[in-house]
Amino acid sequence: MLTTYRRILAVPGALLFSATGLVARLPISMQGLGIVLLVVSVTGSYGYAGAVAGATTVASAAATVLQGRYLDRLGQARVLPPLILAWGLALGMLVVAVNGEWPRWAAFALAVVAGAALPPVGTCVRARWSHVLDDPRQVQTGYALESVVDEAVFITGPILVTALATSWDPVAGLAAAVLATLLVGASRLTLRLLPELQGHRLHRQRVLVVGAGAAGRGLARELRESHEARVVGFLDDNPRVRRRRILGISVVGSLDEAERAIASTRPDEVLVTIPAAAQERLDAVVRASESAGIPCRIVHRRTEFSAPEPVEASLS
Repeated sequence: MLTTYRRILAVPGALLFSATGLVARLPISMQGLGIVLLVVSVTGSYGYAGAVAGATTVASAAATVLQGRYLDRLGQARVLPPLILAWGLALGMLVVAVNGEWPRWAAFALAVVAGAALPPVGTCVRARWSHVLDDPRQVQTGYALESVVDEAVFITGPILVTALATSWDPVAGLAAAVLATLLVGASRLTLRLLPELQGHRLHRQRVLVVGAGAAGRGLARELRESHEARVVGFLDDNPRVRRRRILGISVVGSLDEAERAIASTRPDEVLVTIPAAAQERLDAVVRASESAGIPCRIVHRRTEFSAPEPVEASLS
């Protein structure tokens, strides 16, 4: 088992983002208990403390779907930094509100914001495992590793926040949670994702990839990491992946739906990663590309992307 973990952690960058994710998700297990300890120390009311902590939990659960939608649509580089900043500010203001004995509605409002903005670090780390690994079995190993990390977080976090709050200051536990994310997790995650964000700001060629299998996914990863182009969709005849998202990219249709897919995604180029497909299926893609006035090329995974070969339709 340890050998399989070592194998996936040997992938470039994997150890860094997994270790970063461990530290950055500590607040998940520290926030609720830290709020209870803080509120009880100031007001002496466990009922009020539990209600404030519960507000953060409910808000976090309610915001999870929306966070996931924007992560898929915009990418981690655009979504995580604003969430981390909003969460840190809201939690800091909540500490001020409790210590300053502000009206209870203000504390509840800040608790809701802090809960809704709690960064979904574990989800993002799991998504990156599916991004850097091709073998589904290795991806499952990555998920298993993250489950172990989750257990470590939920054991370590409560111990840490309780020790800090009881032996030092009630604010210290929540302060440690914020620092864990802002100073350690956020800085490293931002550095890892900064090239992706810079790539979004540049004008990149829009590419429609034909084939959502291993070759197509590998090409999409290369283009994303090199920022040479932006993949706007996949075409694939496999009904199991139809209308699904792979690497955050939609499978927009089958090969015979190429004309509609090109019209909706507006690519600058079509790249074919399944040259062994039936000729009549490729012909449909080529005709749709020619009709739209965009090039259609074959990309072999073992050749350079810079020298693809053009696809010619067999119209006989």
